[in-house]
Amino acid sequence: MKFKKRLFYGCLIIILVLIGVLRFNHLIKREELAHKTNSQSQNISLVYLKMVTKNEGWAIGSDKVYRTIDGGATWEDVTPQGAKEIYTWYFLNSDLAWIVSSRDLKGTLYRTENGGRHWVEEEVPFNLGLLFFTPSEKSYNGWALKNYGPASGSSPVDVYKLINGSWSMIHKGQGPGTTLEKPGTLPYAGYKNGFVFLPDTKTGFVTIEYRELGKYGLYVTRDGGYTWLQSILPIPSEYSDSSIYITAPIFFNDEKESTGILPVWFMNKEGDYSVVFFITHDKGQSWSGAPPFRTKERIISINITDRSHWWVLTESKLYGTRDGGNTWNELHHPKGAVQIQFVTPKVGWALINLDTGTEILHSNNGGVSWKRIF
Repeated sequence: MKFKKRLFYGCLIIILVLIGVLRFNHLIKREELAHKTNSQSQNISLVYLKMVTKNEGWAIGSDKVYRTIDGGATWEDVTPQGAKEIYTWYFLNSDLAWIVSSRDLKGTLYRTENGGRHWVEEEVPFNLGLLFFTPSEKSYNGWALKNYGPASGSSPVDVYKLINGSWSMIHKGQGPGTTLEKPGTLPYAGYKNGFVFLPDTKTGFVTIEYRELGKYGLYVTRDGGYTWLQSILPIPSEYSDSSIYITAPIFFNDEKESTGILPVWFMNKEGDYSVVFFITHDKGQSWSGAPPFRTKERIISINITDRSHWWVLTESKLYGTRDGGNTWNELHHPKGAVQIQFVTPKVGWALINLDTGTEILHSNNGGVSWKRIF
């Protein structure tokens, strides 16, 4: 009997010791994680955030590339060795990513296919501009809009395409000094700020911002980027003397249709802002505008998650719609936010840039409330 009691108490002591060790190790891991997060918060300055799932995403900051696998709570530096100034980037999914870095005025394209664990580099004939990639059955399709640098608000651009593993120029844009636009070419005038292709690999768009009131540029290709024609939006006459800012359309594709949403915002002479979301169901052959969203504050960021859920971030307010712009609700504003992004109608992030560094806020309810995670 005494032996059984001693055995019982001995086992109990061992169990308590093991529980204590496991709890101590758990606390150690939590402290290490907190230290890592706090340390990164003090040292990382992000300029762009791209979450591709609820847990996985990418970020650009201070000529660095970062990746997260825990929803943005911690970030790993996955910058390719040798990359210096990062001029442009494209993140296709959690594994595939590209960045363009400058080395002695030459462009170097870095590509990873395993989430940044390994990068392949190649010299390319562009170091400024925009990239765009679409997935294919076996690999991916790629295009580059080469920009030679702005001059008084204008710049020449060329289009390159990834053909059999090599970058080939398929379109030569107009150069400076051109007085008449040559049919089928991208113009010299204006700043080219948007570039997108559809999964059919034939249809693509370039958006252009001008300094002239009432002027904008939307060019479309139907042959994969070889020729480009100007496309006209049904812009209401009330905005004819406003400053116009246009960005690349975002497309949502399924078996039934391809829906594109193109946000265009206007600022009138009084400094008031309006946003019209133009919608197409026929790959840009025709466009119709949703009811205008109006605000008196400068617009910071616009996020389009699907066909119905859109967000508009202004200097001190955040608005969201769940019905394609018919009605808007004011949400909790993440102070200091420079970018918002939602991957579902509920799950989103806000990138905050303060004097003390970068912070990231997370929302699980569509922006009704936010919680700091980084």
